[in-house]
Amino acid sequence: MGASRPPRNAGINDNLRDPKGYHPVTDRRTDSILRMGEVTRRTGLHRATIYRLVAAGAFPRKLQLSANCIGFYESDIADWIAAREAA
Repeated sequence: MGASRPPRNAGINDNLRDPKGYHPVTDRRTDSILRMGEVTRRTGLHRATIYRLVAAGAFPRKLQLSANCIGFYESDIADWIAAREAA
């Protein structure tokens, strides 16, 4: 049996997340969606690094906007950046 995986979103400001750990508890009706280019500019990470962190559960969950387009909730990205700055 292999090594156990860390919990989804481990180390990310857990007090901002719902009990299941999938996304912050916010009103999504007023939250903007950022496309990948804007997320790379705000975080300073490359696309491949973002995809790797998403797969590991260490980055906010992506939204599939269309067949070839993904996005992220702006508040999730801001919370992730703030948690990195606080660490």
